[in-house]
Amino acid sequence: MSYIHHLISHMKMAHFDNHPEFFLIKDELAEFSENLLERLKDEEEKLFPYILQMQQLSKLQIEDMGSTMNWLEEDHMLTADSLQKMQQLCGNYKPGKSGFPAMKLMYQELFNLQKDLQFHIYIENNVLFEKVRHFFVNP
Repeated sequence: MSYIHHLISHMKMAHFDNHPEFFLIKDELAEFSENLLERLKDEEEKLFPYILQMQQLSKLQIEDMGSTMNWLEEDHMLTADSLQKMQQLCGNYKPGKSGFPAMKLMYQELFNLQKDLQFHIYIENNVLFEKVRHFFVNP
C-alpha cells in the first residue's frame, strides 16, 4: 500500500492544477489505510489466536471472539464503503482522455487493492466466520 501512497503523492504534487480530486483521494486513502492496519492488527492479535485454540476457549473467550467477529463484519461494510468512495473519486478507475501513465498505474493499483480486499472480506465473512460459528453450534 505504500506504493499507492507514493503514487498518489506524486500525482497530487505534479498534477493538482488539472486534478484537484487527487487531494480527496489521498485523504481517503490515508484514512482507509489507518483503519485497515488497525483491523488487521485486531485480526492477527485477537481473533486468529482464538480461532487456533477454539477447543480450549472459556465461555468468556468465546463471547469475546463472537463480538470481535461481529465488529469485524461491521467494519468490513465500512471498508467496502470507503473503497466505493475511492472508486467514485477515481471516476470508476477510468482515467479518461487526460489519463497519463502514472495516473493509469495509480488507478490500476487502487482497483487491484479493492479487488483483493473484497475477496479477503468475502472469505472472512462467508467462509471463516461461518465455520467458526458452525463449530460452536455443532462442536
